[in-house]
Amino acid sequence: MAYSIQTTVSFEEITVNKQGDKIYISADDSALFDRFVNGFKNIMERAKKYDEDMMEIEKKYEGKEDIESDIEKTVEVSRVNMAFSEDGKRTIDSIFGDGITGKYFREIYEKIPDFTPGVNCFLDFFEEISPAMEQIFDREIDKRSELEREREKARKARMEKYKPQDHRRPGGK
Repeated sequence: MAYSIQTTVSFEEITVNKQGDKIYISADDSALFDRFVNGFKNIMERAKKYDEDMMEIEKKYEGKEDIESDIEKTVEVSRVNMAFSEDGKRTIDSIFGDGITGKYFREIYEKIPDFTPGVNCFLDFFEEISPAMEQIFDREIDKRSELEREREKARKARMEKYKPQDHRRPGGK
């Protein structure tokens, strides 16, 4: 006798740009929620640190009007921007898969290949994708609750076939 089983795992697709590129995710992925929440927290913490770093740079060069100071300030600002951008790309790609940042910014990259997304770009991404993620997780929680209730009913129906006397210990009275 041959048996055939199929997975009950489903996936969702989220369109991330005008060109129709998509992110494919599964609420059945046990680590997805943690990756998303931790990634969101990371971006928010990095954004706060970014603001602090920028204020520190401003203070450091306050009142300095010479060209050398302007150049040094610009270099420091650029380093902070680049570090945030690299971390933002790593964070998004670690949640949704390699290359997702490229898909999300595809239209911009096609026009400006060397584009480096800034802080607001990553905050916008999370602002745009959060409602879809919340909806997927809420729907999955509802689906799992319903599935668990159905499984419990089926388990009880199977167990009702057996009577307590069927479960006596061997050799017992």
